[in-house]
Amino acid sequence: MRKGILTLAVVLLGLTSLAQTNLILYHMESVPQRLSVNPALDPDCKWYFGTPVMSSTDFNFQTNQLSFNKIDDAFVQSGPDEYRLNLSSMGDLVGKNAFINSDVNVELLTFGFRLHKSFFHASLTEKVKTRVYLPGDLFKLAFEGNGAQNLGYEFKFNVGADILHTRELAVGYQRTFLGDKLKVGGRLKYVYGVSTINTERNDLTFTTNRGNY
Repeated sequence: MRKGILTLAVVLLGLTSLAQTNLILYHMESVPQRLSVNPALDPDCKWYFGTPVMSSTDFNFQTNQLSFNKIDDAFVQSGPDEYRLNLSSMGDLVGKNAFINSDVNVELLTFGFRLHKSFFHASLTEKVKTRVYLPGDLFKLAFEGNGAQNLGYEFKFNVGADILHTRELAVGYQRTFLGDKLKVGGRLKYVYGVSTINTERNDLTFTTNRGNY
């Protein structure tokens, strides 16, 4: 029973981390932030104003080789209703060429107002995009160690990271025509690069000699 609960929690975590939350904004008529995905959409308000905490903050997480099933397989039944974690089986949790992507967007300031059939809006957003390359051998060494079957094995630690921090200023306009049957809108953006970090993937290796370890 305990294993079933743990598996369900891990699966939910996996589905949530890969969800694309911005797509939901298309169908949220009462949320003015949906103008960020389609500037022609008509918000259901006369005006709005937002600052951090009160405005939009979204986070996206993606990974190409992290296997949640392997976490579940690492729990071995040791009794009628008891399980233990086999750490050595966690060594292949991550594949050889794994990466983790994460995006964080925080609206520092956003506002909009309606004037007759026109709607004007603007926003200032901080955006951070990160990609980290994780070598699978790093987990293999951590959970299995450098002895036993790993004697003479060449661990490859090809670690790297790409980080991009930008600030985006956007202004938009939306108007309805033909008795609200036609809606037209546009959005202009000015993207300013704040900082960037780029590291080359190194070729660091680690080997334990079989003869004189």
